[in-house]
Amino acid sequence: MLLIRSICARSGITDKEALARAMQGVDYVFHLAALASVPRSVNDPLGNNEHNVTGTLNVLLTARDAGVKRVVYAGSSSAYGNIESEFKSEDMPPQPLSPYAVAKLAANNTAMYSPRSMGWKQSRCVISTCLAHVKTRCRLTLP
Repeated sequence: MLLIRSICARSGITDKEALARAMQGVDYVFHLAALASVPRSVNDPLGNNEHNVTGTLNVLLTARDAGVKRVVYAGSSSAYGNIESEFKSEDMPPQPLSPYAVAKLAANNTAMYSPRSMGWKQSRCVISTCLAHVKTRCRLTLP
């Protein structure tokens, strides 16, 4: 049985109690939350960091405490800057150009290395890369 729950925008991933309630009885978490606004990140870099970096860590720690089997984190292609290429991929060097991109890169690194210490397999997906796989009709598989 697939159980899908979402955290309401009014709570968000900075609300640890809302996260704990939402993760009760859940085996898999797809973390898609972000404050995805470059102008907002420039105007409020601390709020941007709180939501995108600390919020991601909240998701990971709450998932661990709830016994979640796996968290899939949605990274952002913004971490790779304005690379002139049809598609961006995770093997490109990061070149963040905004506080939002820096925060997403930090959250990405947190999501990438946390599973080792929490006993999970790593699952990460940069949305533009996933869409590139769909566009070219390649199969996308999560490890």
